[in-house]
Amino acid sequence: MVRFVPGAMSLSGTAVAGTIDAIGADVVGFAPGDRVARLGAGVTAPEVRLLDSESLIGIPRDVTGEQAAALLPH
Repeated sequence: MVRFVPGAMSLSGTAVAGTIDAIGADVVGFAPGDRVARLGAGVTAPEVRLLDSESLIGIPRDVTGEQAAALLPH
């Protein structure tokens, strides 16, 4: 599990991008401070959430959170 802080949401409200604030001991491939995006139900609440790391994708440095959220399929 990761602790995720939302920062941007798609216009449809089905995708969100943000930053990983903390990670569990079993998380591989992500670190605190990584920018990530997620597609799926229950992502619209603008609050810190605990999420399964398997549901996240990394965001490249040259892509904004808004762009990443908008690019995920709706």
